Formats: sequence, structure tokens, C-alpha cells
Amino acid sequence: MLRLRKLMQVACTATVALTVFSCSQDEFEMTNGKGNTTIMATFEGAGGNTRTTVNDLYQIVWQSTDALALFCTDYSKTTLNYQSGVGTTSATFTGSVESGKTASFSIYPDQSDMSVTNNALTMTLPATLKKYAGSSNGPMYAKVTDAGNLSALSFKHMAALIKLTVNKIPADATTFKITASNNIAGTCTADLSAEYPVLTIKDERASKTITATFDASSSTTSRSFYIPLPIGTYQFITAELTNGSDKVYFTKTLNDKTLNRRDLLEVPALDCVTVEATTPTALNEALADSSNLPQTAPEKKTTTDIAITGEFATAEQSTGIEIPVVKNSDINLAFNSVPGTSNGALQLTDKNKESQTDPAEIATNKVSLAIPEVSDGGTSAPSVAIDMPRTTVTLSAVGATSTYNEVTVTTAKQTLVVNAGVTVKKLIIKGGNVEIYGTVEELVRDGSNSATVDVASFGAANIKAVTNPENFKLTSTWDGISQVEATNGNIYTAAQLAFYQSKTAPNDVNYKSLPVTLTAETTTLYADVDLADKPWLGMVINGKIFEGKSHTIKNLNMSQYIMNQQETKYTPQACIGLFAVVYGAATIKDITLDKVTIRPDASVSPKWVGALVGYSRGNVTKYENCIAKNVEIFTHGAASYRVGGLIGYIEADGAAANTATATLKGCKVEKASIAASFGYGGLVGSMYDSVTFEDCSTKNITLSLNGECDNTYGYVSGFIGDIANSGTKARTVIIKNCTTDALTNETALKVPMGGCKWCGIVEPESVPNFTIKVTENSGTEKTLVAGTDFNIVNNIPWDGSCAFEPKCENNIYAITAPSELAWIAKQVEKNNTFEGKTIQLSNDLDMGNKSWKPIGDNSAHKTINMDKQEAEYVKTVKYFKGTFDGNNKTISNLTVNHKYPGAGLLGNVQNAVVKNLNVTNATINGSSKWTAIVIGFSNGSLTVENVKVSNSEINMESDTDGAVKLAGIVSYMNGNNTEDIHLKGCSVSDFTINGGSYNIAGLAGYIIKAKSFIIENCQTSNITLKVSDAKYVNKVNYSSPFLGCFGVTASKNSAVFKNNTVSGTYTYNGSTVNLSSFTISDAGKANDSNYSSFVCAPLFGDCDATSMDITINDNVYAYSNGKYIQKQD
Repeated sequence: MLRLRKLMQVACTATVALTVFSCSQDEFEMTNGKGNTTIMATFEGAGGNTRTTVNDLYQIVWQSTDALALFCTDYSKTTLNYQSGVGTTSATFTGSVESGKTASFSIYPDQSDMSVTNNALTMTLPATLKKYAGSSNGPMYAKVTDAGNLSALSFKHMAALIKLTVNKIPADATTFKITASNNIAGTCTADLSAEYPVLTIKDERASKTITATFDASSSTTSRSFYIPLPIGTYQFITAELTNGSDKVYFTKTLNDKTLNRRDLLEVPALDCVTVEATTPTALNEALADSSNLPQTAPEKKTTTDIAITGEFATAEQSTGIEIPVVKNSDINLAFNSVPGTSNGALQLTDKNKESQTDPAEIATNKVSLAIPEVSDGGTSAPSVAIDMPRTTVTLSAVGATSTYNEVTVTTAKQTLVVNAGVTVKKLIIKGGNVEIYGTVEELVRDGSNSATVDVASFGAANIKAVTNPENFKLTSTWDGISQVEATNGNIYTAAQLAFYQSKTAPNDVNYKSLPVTLTAETTTLYADVDLADKPWLGMVINGKIFEGKSHTIKNLNMSQYIMNQQETKYTPQACIGLFAVVYGAATIKDITLDKVTIRPDASVSPKWVGALVGYSRGNVTKYENCIAKNVEIFTHGAASYRVGGLIGYIEADGAAANTATATLKGCKVEKASIAASFGYGGLVGSMYDSVTFEDCSTKNITLSLNGECDNTYGYVSGFIGDIANSGTKARTVIIKNCTTDALTNETALKVPMGGCKWCGIVEPESVPNFTIKVTENSGTEKTLVAGTDFNIVNNIPWDGSCAFEPKCENNIYAITAPSELAWIAKQVEKNNTFEGKTIQLSNDLDMGNKSWKPIGDNSAHKTINMDKQEAEYVKTVKYFKGTFDGNNKTISNLTVNHKYPGAGLLGNVQNAVVKNLNVTNATINGSSKWTAIVIGFSNGSLTVENVKVSNSEINMESDTDGAVKLAGIVSYMNGNNTEDIHLKGCSVSDFTINGGSYNIAGLAGYIIKAKSFIIENCQTSNITLKVSDAKYVNKVNYSSPFLGCFGVTASKNSAVFKNNTVSGTYTYNGSTVNLSSFTISDAGKANDSNYSSFVCAPLFGDCDATSMDITINDNVYAYSNGKYIQKQD
């Protein structure tokens, strides 16, 4: 029996003697140019090491031809030769190391062309082993942890090992050959910085064959072969013993093997017998000879390999090959030439079966039949009839491949095996089950057999056609590598399913253009498939049918997104699922997914993710009886959205009004854990347009944020994450006879992980055109109500990090969520000024009291000296130059933490328009000048109309340059002597400035160099100003509840105040800097005398434009003796 044995770990010790005398390193370097190095070496485990051998205890023992390579820190190499210890697990090696060099690591075995560069080892696994005498070629590595004491050395294996022993070896045998599905010989590399370095074959000039040659000998009756193999999964590994030319003494194929570092793959010992026979009768005589083959059960397990020489052929009405079937006796029959079966099939019969005809539950022994490949493309392939109901029978090949014609078989229930490399044109099962690693062109259950035949396939197995698939139970396990095209879209094996994966990932295409991988009108799955957690690249179907036949695909592991979406405003990384994309009027039905794991790399943030389908785009796409269970999805990043337990994202392709984009019937998700940023649900993550759900359900759904986006409201539910509607066409979502677990606190819409029973959120522009109807088991239809039965994306607080590009039509950006406003801010930071564009709010925005970075940010100029640095600031700061239209919506809970000049919702604007905006509950925390709730600094023209600020505050720390020009609407306006400034219909109420120096006010801080300015129909009320910076002591008159100060206009007469009001209380507190403090209960009735040194109460605190007149409510005022006095007609 084949065994896969883990190598036993033992310590490797070494001692070093630099000299025979007791002396210091300095003395050694002075007296000797070179030092003698002696290593006493043992091993990590029993396995493969070049020119070592392996004893019966699976321990490595040394041979006199062994040598080590010792590398120093400069990568120079010294050869250490064997000194003593042959045949033991501990040996001594000696060599000389140049003085002054420090040992770093050792490699076993030494090779003349071995090299190391930057911790990358390059060496060779040889394809040819000449004069082979039972040694292994298994490489090992030992790191020097103490250069002064090599006794701490510990060797570790860098590959696996296969061991095979042949007894009764023929006298003329000279060649042992290993052939594998993978490259196994050639130039190798290993990363020595890894904890456990392993060798990897380079592709250049690599070989899939290793050949060991030795001298023919009549005196040597037993040989053991130890061949190192790179780690990996092998579809097959075949061993052969030959005379180097025309005789094959045995062939042994191992199927579907995974080898790890330190694995020992042991093939049971073989007794090799050569028989000269050309007929079944002659062969039977040899098989009946007890000197060749046990006739009764031996005490110990034996395997006899019988090589049949001669031109073998069956005769008409000839007897079958009678094989003794006894316990502990396995038999391999290997024909050196293709048996001729023109006169009848080659028959294998059970010599001892007596009356048993039904397949045995447990096989008595194993028999392998191997033939060479035919040379005529299969025309002369032999037919075989196997009647061995007590035996496991394997069809194998002499060489890499072989072809059988028609094979009719009865075996034990476990089983008939078709090896890798073997093709059977027609396989007829009369009794027993089947394992397939090779190719079966046609699979048939015999008419006399009424049992369901179990057919298990592995690796690159290929079943081209099955007659009456209902007679078989097909299962298949994938190796993660093999892909075989199915015939007529009929999938019988895992490798055939794997063929339909996307060929490359990601594809740089737009959302409509992923390459289609399933092209048959109907692709049908006939097997339960185990994908064995191997990486899967999603399939793509367009308008076709995938029929799952109620089969299960399990252990599905996906991490790679298939689409790198081009021409998108949003996240480009997209599409993960068994089907990455389903296009058109496709149908997916009758399929179950069990144990699905989706964990993309932390460096990516994919959208459109689902166990079954990532992205469904089409009209009348159908999903029937599609089930996903035991699903784990964890996507990273703040931009990972539209993630569903079954389907990530459903979208129409131009569907008519109230036409179902997709229908889901009998679809289920059971036990799913889903983590994303938003738009994720137990069944469907997100969908546009009309969708019908019937008899669908979700159960045991766990939804959570991925921890990289701190959204706390909505976008999720146990059924549908969110719903939207592209365009204005009427849409209807029908949910009929469905069940789902209600989320916690369902009636409270705004709760962490909020959302409701059926869907989390409907985007607000969709609500007027959207109808969601639910018919539960009671039969009563209910139309869901927005804001009661599901959330609307209104006032969903910002998470502080998400930023998504909004829709833009006719140069108008429609802002539906705070994250879209955050995208605007990021774009301005990238020098997109939005000149000629309009930013328009579609919803109220809750900024969530997260730290907001102003639109038009300044982080380069920490302080501004008016005389020296303002000009540079104006030239280098990043401006918003468009129109900001609040659309009479409200921005709430705005928090700005900004220590530099130019802070507010909008930090810096130029030639801008801001209108129809409400801001409430805003807090600006800073320490510098030019700070306001709405606009920090304005350069050029400015129009602010119908902007209202309420219940807000500015908190300033001390600043060496003075925290000046602070206000509710706009801080500092500079018209550059060429542009007009207009504030109209604005208001500020319940506003406080905590800290600051001068030019601080309720409405606006400072206007300078305007061509003209007008402030009309504006009002402030309940304003509190607390001064904390004494730099400008006794300058109380620079502040007011309305406007702080203004300078001369270009025309020297165009400063207009019209229909403005100041009301409520006005509190001024300068006590901390020894200035006056007061509270005026009705600020609108106060005059200049109430303000002590104020120049024009209550509208402004000071004016730097003493040479010009101003107009207040159509009255003209002139400056005189520190105050503005109304001119008399």
C-alpha cells in the first residue's frame, strides 16, 4: 500500500575547530591564512539528501561520497568533504574557510555550479543520475545561528522524496525512470530568507523526467531508488524499470498526489518477474507458478510486477488470463508490446472467485494492467473484458500514455481505476465503481447492472460522454491546475468545469465587455464538484443556460476580481463569484454552492461580489433554485460595496418600465457571514430596476462592516442591501412568499447595522418611481413605505473616509450623500477647480461630526503675514471656482479641524457662487486666520445668496499671527480691485466664536479691494464673540455681530448695506485679554454709544475705508471723527 510519510525531525549538530590549539581569533588570523573547519552533521528528518541513503527506520544515513557547501556572509563557497561516519546518521565533514570570513549557511549537497545572490539560492535537481547506487539527491539547508559554534547547525529539507524498492530485479535491468505531470528536474531556486526554504523549478530547460542508470548485474537482486521531487500537486507520477531499450519490467503510476516539504512518498516494494508469453495459455502457466506469484495468501503484503515479453495476442475462444486472487498479494501486469485482440478481447478473470459474481464490498487484492501506447492513433487499441468481482483493478500505461478500446468490467465495489495518461474509448460497467484520472470517451452502465455506479474523478480527468447519466453518481475533485474542454457543454469532471473560468484576471474592459467563457446554448453540470479551496476565476455567460442538475459545487475559494472596469467614475475593481458576470437573458438554475470563501487581498477593494454571481446585467435574467450555504465573504476597503450572499449586483440593460430585470425563484442563502463597506445583503447586495423574488429565503445571516469604513447606518439587510433606479422609468420590486430573519431593532431605522427586514436602503431619487411589494406566506400583499419599512439614503451620516464620484449631467454634479461631497473635496485637492461646473445637493447631508477637510484646502501656508505672504498664498492655494448650489438642503454636524488659514466647509474659493444652503450644528476647530463656517477665503468675485448658518461655533487656539477674520458665512473676501462681492438673503443665528483677535463677526469678517460690494437682506441673531488674543489690544471696534471690517472699494463709493437686521442678544467677552465685556439683549436697537468705541453699530465694527462714503438703507454716510455720520440732504 502506498504511504505518504512525514519525515521525522532530528537535530543536526556540527562542531568547529579553527585550530588544534587554544587560541583567540586574533591569534588565528595572524598565524594562519586559512582555517580548518570540521562539521559533525545529522539531519532534520528521514528523507532525501544527495548521496545519502535512507535506512529502514526512515533515517538519513551518510555515504563516503557526500559533501557539503558552506557559504559565508559574502556568498563565497567552501566545499566540506566527508571524513567519517559512513552508514550512520552522524558524519564528519572537513574543509578550509578563508581567514576573516564568517560562515552564514550550508547547503547539502555541494554542487560546483551552485550560487547564492541576495539570499536566492540557485542549484540543480539533475535529470540524469549516472552510476546510481541507491543514493538520494534531496537538497537541504542549514542556517548558521552562531558563526563561532557550528554545533548549533540544523539542516532542513527543501523538497520531498519518493522511495521505491524492487526485489527480484532482472539481471539486465539498467534504467529506473520517474515521469511526472510537473517539471521535476532542472535549474532550481529557493528563497533562503524564508523560514523553510523550498526549491522551485525554473521553466528554462526543465524536465518532467528523472532517469537513474546503473550497471546490469546478476548478483544484485534488490535495489532501492530515492528520487527528490519539488513540492506541489501532481496529476500523476509514473515509475518504470527497463533495460534501457526494449524491455519494461514494471510500470507504476501514482495519481493525484500532493507533496509537501519533508514528505516521503513510499511505494511498496515490488517483486519483479519476467515472463515470455504470447498467448493467454502460456501466461496462465507462468501465473500458476508459485515461484513467480503467490498462490495462497502470504503472511506479509507483497507486490509482484510481471513483465510480459513477446508478441502477445488472444486467440478465438481463448481462455482468459486467470489471476490468483488472494489476500496480501497485489499484481502488476505490464505488457512490453500492445496485446493483439482482433480475435477477441483480452480477458482478466479471477482464478479463485468460484461462484461469486456480485462486486465485493471490500477488495481482496489489487491488480494493475499496463500496456504501451498504440502507434496508429488508437485504431488498434486492445479491448479488455475484466471479470474480477473481488479485486480493485487499475488500467495503466507502459510509458506516459496508453489507449484501450472497449473495456467491459466487473470489479469489487472499490473499484476500477483509470490512471492518468490512459484513454478508454468505451467503458462499460457491469459491476463495481470507478475512479478516473485519465480519459474515458464514453461511459456506459451495462444493461444487466441495475446499481447506481459511483464515478469519482480527479485532476485532469476527462469524461467525454455518459450514456444515461442518471445511472451514475459522479463526483469530481479539482487539483487547482487542470482544465479540459467539455464535449457539447456537458460537464462531468472538475477539470471540465475549470475550463470555463476566465482566462485572465483582471481584464481591463468596460462593464459590458468581459470575455464570455461559456458559449454552448446549454452548459450542464452532471457531477458534484469539489474545488478543494483552490483559487477560482469566475466564469462569464451571456444569454445562455447553465443547468446545475441539482448538483453541488463545494469548497469554492475566490479572491481575484475579474474586471478592472474602464470608463468608470467609481471603484474599478469588480466581479467576484462562481460566475463573475452574467450578461443578457441568461438562466442559471438548480445549483448548490457549499462552503464558499471570498477574501480578496487587503490591498484591493472590489465591488460586485457574490457567491454565485458578482454582476448580473440583463433583462429577464433567471435564477432558479440556486442555493449558497456556509458562505464567508470579507472584502476590504471603504469602496467595497454591492456584495451579496448569492448575487452582488443586479442591473438592467435598458429594461422597459416595470419589466423584471431579473427573477429569482427558489433561491436561498443559509449561514452566511458578509463584511463589506456598504450595499451588502444576505441574498443580493444591491440592485437597479425591477426584480422579482419568489419562494426565496435567507437564514442565519451575519452582516458587519469590514472595519475599514465606519458607515453606521443602513445599506444592509438580511435580504437586499440597497435598491436604486437608473432614470425615471417606473420600477417594481416583488417579494413573494419569501422568508428572512429580521435584523436587530428592525423598527429603528437609524441604528448601527441598520436596515430593515427586506431591504436596507432605497436611494432617494428612486423612491418616487419605485414600488416594493411584499407578499408573505399569509397571502396578503403589502406595499413597503419609505422611511418606515426601509431606509432612504437621506441624512446618512458620513463615515469620515468614503469618497465616491457623484453623477454628473450637463455639468451639474448631483450630491446625494456626504461621501460624494468628500469626492469633490478630494478633486479640488488634485487641482480640479470645477470652474464652469455646479455642485448641487440632492439630499440633506449629515457629516457625522467626522473631521472634514475643506473644499479648496490649504496645508502649505501655516501662517500668513499680510504684507509678505498673502500674495504667495493667493497664487498657490487650491481653489474651488464653480457654483455650490445647496438646493435648499441642509448640511449638518460638520466638523472641521484645521490649523492653517482658509478653513470652513469651503476653505478657499475664487470667482465662486454659493447659494441656497443651510448649515447647522457645525464646529470649526482651528488656530489661524480666515476661518468661517461656510467660506474661509474668497479671491476675486463672490456671490453668496440665501445661505443660512445656525447653532454653530468656531473654537480657536492662540496663534502668533492672530486668529483674525472669523465669521459665520465668510471670513475674508478680496476682490482684487476688479471684482464685485455680493451677500444677499443670508443669515446667521445662535453662533459663537470662542477665541480670536479682531475682524470677528457674525456674518462676515473682512472685505477688501472689492470693485463694489453689497450686503442686502441679511440678518444675524444671538451672536457671541469671545476674544482671546491680545495682540491687538483695545481694538474692540474691529468686531461686531454682523460685519467685522471693510476696506476701500475700487470706485471709492460702492459699499452698500440694505435691509439688513441684527437681532437677539449680542455678547462680547474680552475679559481674558483685559478688554471690555458686555451683553446687549436687543442688538438691533443699539446705537454707537452702546458699543463704546464702535463706529457704526450694529452693522460693522470698523472701517479701513475712511476716504469713501457708504450707503445704508439708501442713506449715505460719510466718515467723520472716527465714526460714520449720515449725510444731510
